[in-house]
Amino acid sequence: MRYIYQIGRLEKNMKPLKFQINSTEVDTYLSSLALKSSSTDVKVILIYPVSLPFNKGLVAEDSSLEKEFKQKIRDILEGSKEDYFKNPWGFFKFHPHTQLVDDFLVVHSFGEFYGQNFEGNFDDIVLEIFIDIVERSLKEPFKELYIDISSGHNIYISAMLEAVRNFVVFYSLSNWINQELKVKLYFSDPIIGSSKNYYCIHKDYELKYKIFFSSIIDEDDINNFSLSRKIFGKEKERRKLKSELQKFFEEFYLAYSSIKNNTPLVIYSYNFSKEEEIIEMIKILIEQLKEKLFSTWEKSIGINKNDYLKVFLVLAFYIGILRVLSASEINSKYEVSLDEIEENFTKIYKHFNLLLNIYILSHEISNLDRTIENAEKISEGSWIPICQIITGEGNFLRRNFLAHAGFERTVTEFMKKEQKIYLRYKKEKLKEIFKEGHSKCFKIISN
Repeated sequence: MRYIYQIGRLEKNMKPLKFQINSTEVDTYLSSLALKSSSTDVKVILIYPVSLPFNKGLVAEDSSLEKEFKQKIRDILEGSKEDYFKNPWGFFKFHPHTQLVDDFLVVHSFGEFYGQNFEGNFDDIVLEIFIDIVERSLKEPFKELYIDISSGHNIYISAMLEAVRNFVVFYSLSNWINQELKVKLYFSDPIIGSSKNYYCIHKDYELKYKIFFSSIIDEDDINNFSLSRKIFGKEKERRKLKSELQKFFEEFYLAYSSIKNNTPLVIYSYNFSKEEEIIEMIKILIEQLKEKLFSTWEKSIGINKNDYLKVFLVLAFYIGILRVLSASEINSKYEVSLDEIEENFTKIYKHFNLLLNIYILSHEISNLDRTIENAEKISEGSWIPICQIITGEGNFLRRNFLAHAGFERTVTEFMKKEQKIYLRYKKEKLKEIFKEGHSKCFKIISN
C-alpha cells in the first residue's frame, strides 16, 4: 500500500489539466491523481484548509463550480458560519475533488478571508497531519509515502513536511530491524501563470532522516507524573490512563537504560508490557488530540505540540525496543545463561548500533566466566552469590553495577549446571533495581 498526501484547493475554475508522468500524458485535476493513475495500490489523501470556502469569487457568475456546490458555499458566506464550523467535513464531502480521491483531512487556517478571521497555529496543523498519517499506518501499514507539494500555501506545505518528518522518526523508532518505509517528494511544473500545454511531474526525490539510540524523555518527564499529567490532566476519570502512560514511560526508560548502559540481565528479569497495549495507548492519544484540536476551528486552543510529539515518539521507541527483543527471542526469565546473554545481546547491540557495548559485554562475560571456573569448591546446581568468589566492599556500589555490565557482586548470583553458567539477581534486590532503573544511569539504592 502507498499513500499520497497533497494540499487540496478550491478555485472558481477547476478544469482538468494535462500532466506528464513517465512519458505518458494524463488528463486530470491534480498531480496526485496523475501519480495514482501511473501506479498500483495507491491511495490519495487531500488536506483541505478550513478557510477554503471563504472566497466570494467561488460563487461569482463566471465560476464553473456546480450549482449545488456553489449554493453550499453561498450558505456559508451569507448565512450562519456556526453550522459550518461545527462540521467542516460535511461541506468538504461535496468538494468536486473529494469524489476522485480516497479520503481527505481538514486542517486549521491562518489569515482573514471574506471577513472571517482564522487564528490557526502552525503546530496544530503539524499535529493534525501527523496523527492522520500515524492513524492510517496503524490501520493499514504502508511501505511508501508520497508527498506532493504541487499545491497549497507555503505554510501548509511546511506543516506537511514537518509532520512527515516526525512520522518518519516515529516509524523508524518502532522499526529498527525492518525499515522498509520510503518517503518521496513529488511536484509538477508551476501551473499558475503558465501557458504550457502540459505539466511534467518531477519525482523520486527521496526524503531520509536519521535516528539514534537516544532517549526522547528524561528523568524530569518521568518524576511526579510530570509528562503524563500534561497529557491527561488532573481529572479523576483519566487517572487510570495517566497511570498507564506513566507505567509505559518508566518501563521504556528501564529498557532503554538497560540497553544503553549495557546491563542485559535487567532486561531478562523484568516483565515488560505487550506491544498491543502500547499501540492501544497511541490510539487513545490520537482520539484525545482529535477531540481537542477539532473542538474549535476559528482559533487554536494552544496545545503543546512538543509534549505530544515527545509522547508519541517515546511510545514508538518502546515498541521498537520490544520488537528487537522479540526478534532476538528475549523473554522474561528469572535465570539465564552467560552464553545466551552474549549471543542475544550481540545481535541487539548491532540493531541499535551500540557496537562498543558488544566489546564491553564480551569482556565482562569472559572475566566472570574465568573467575567462576577458577573458583574453588563450587557445587553444581547450587546458586551462589558472586560476592563469595569476588572479594570487595560489602555494600552495593552503583558504579560497579554499570562498570561490570550489571553483574554487580552483591546483587547477582550464579549457578554451574551442565557445563554452563547461569545468572540471576537476588529476589530481594529486584524491586530496588526496577524501582530506580528508569532514572539516569540506574540510581539503584542499596539497603
